[in-house]
Amino acid sequence: MTSVGLKCDEREAVSERNFEALPAYNGAIDGLEALILAQACEGIDITTDAYKRAVISAIEGIDNNFG
Repeated sequence: MTSVGLKCDEREAVSERNFEALPAYNGAIDGLEALILAQACEGIDITTDAYKRAVISAIEGIDNNFG
């Protein structure tokens, strides 16, 4: 394992930007999706431009952690 916890086959997936092959990446995206759904269910307006920018920023952060 490397310092970021990736095995050899996972490093290859990252180098090919095949994030779908990484369980940890999928887990991070699933967590973000769950948060968005929970916020929408609680009445937070997830259709605003600011919210959309925040989600894009979060996705980019997840990508940066794995790429």
